[in-house]
Amino acid sequence: MQRIWAQILPNAPCPIPLDESFFDLGGHSILATRLIFEIRSAFVVDAPLGLVFEQPTVRGLVVAVEALRNADLGLDYQQQQQQQQKPIVRAPTTDEEVKYGQDYIRLRDERLKRSYDPLPSDSVGRNGRVTIFLTGATGFLGAFVLKELLGRERRVNKVICLVRGSDDEQGMARLREGSRDRGVWDERWVREGRVEVVVGDLGLGLFGLGQRTWERVAGEVDVVLHNGALV
Repeated sequence: MQRIWAQILPNAPCPIPLDESFFDLGGHSILATRLIFEIRSAFVVDAPLGLVFEQPTVRGLVVAVEALRNADLGLDYQQQQQQQQKPIVRAPTTDEEVKYGQDYIRLRDERLKRSYDPLPSDSVGRNGRVTIFLTGATGFLGAFVLKELLGRERRVNKVICLVRGSDDEQGMARLREGSRDRGVWDERWVREGRVEVVVGDLGLGLFGLGQRTWERVAGEVDVVLHNGALV
């Protein structure tokens, strides 16, 4: 399983860790599909396409594949999964239905002004150029947001991207790979120091940056553009 991951993942670490998420190591949905086809071929099992999302680690996939291979000896994989699942949380009834977008409507009608005056060009940043902290830059939308921001050279000095990864180098490789796949990467951004990666996680305190990096970034950034999300 580690060998398959090493062949598919861009800039794969060596050795492949057993308990790191496929997606934290640089995988995405297209590579996940390739991974499943390789697993089917290598282990001669009918692995479902969604398996890597259910079990995104090497260790989890090995257990799942073993269950599939030994299905004729007992419970199949789906039955085992159902037995191991936590109690099902039922969807809300019509009386308590949660309408998607209601939070936006409340925000629009109760909290936001009808209009906002534009900021003067010299209000933030140096010489009117801002440094932006961007989350979600490795996703589909994030790649185009990053390109749009760095294309505004007269207004944007630098973009600091929060990326999940083992270190800053691997984080930059993830950022570069995701934007290249979508045809929007420009290596000039790196050469000119206009894009920086800091490795962390939105779900952690201080975004997992550590106190020193947190303070440096907080002191440098003028604008936060929060595009990240739990997928």
